[in-house]
Amino acid sequence: MADEVEVVITTNVTEVVIPDDTVVLPTVINDLTNVNTSNPQEDEFLRYNASSNKWVNEAVTFTSTVNGLSDTNLTNLANNQLLQYDSASGKWVNVAAAIQNVRVTETQTTSDIADNASADISFSNLGKSYSLYKITTSAASWVRIYSDTTARTNDASRVQTDDPSEGAGVIAEVIATGGTTFVVTPAIMGFIDSDQTTVPVKVTNLSGVTGAIAVTITALKMEE
Repeated sequence: MADEVEVVITTNVTEVVIPDDTVVLPTVINDLTNVNTSNPQEDEFLRYNASSNKWVNEAVTFTSTVNGLSDTNLTNLANNQLLQYDSASGKWVNVAAAIQNVRVTETQTTSDIADNASADISFSNLGKSYSLYKITTSAASWVRIYSDTTARTNDASRVQTDDPSEGAGVIAEVIATGGTTFVVTPAIMGFIDSDQTTVPVKVTNLSGVTGAIAVTITALKMEE
């Protein structure tokens, strides 16, 4: 309840006394004419309500996650994604990061294969398109890199002395007389078809003994 007081104004002419029932000083915030609080609770805040032209009490809820914000819509989160603004929905959404050109080195090893026998291996880190820099073998072998698994299957009967047909899907091939590194100069552009997820490779053992052949490819990854 506001306190009622008597106010005395003194001038150099006379003394004016205002009756004590005409001045009311607020003692609580709800006494103010532009404040309307109702059942206030601990840690509530005052928020201005433009429709009523009053300050009202309101609880404030803080979110502890990005997706708790009203202008975000995150689904199927994965590592290294970014937030991108979608003007159609008016929200920030998660998207895969655009790949930066990065040099990658990946090694895959066949199972034990007999001399002159072949085995299939696949490389998962080169990307859908790449620039081929180096091919390293652990032993004498014939290594072929393909654009898709169908090309690898169709090429299985070709012998080393025959060149692949034009458009057969052979990206590159090397014949190593021992463990060695082939530096591809100039670099060769390679790719896999859109329905592929790994780079198909076939390895033929030329070492003269049964054993596993390790193949290392170094390339510039250009497309995820």
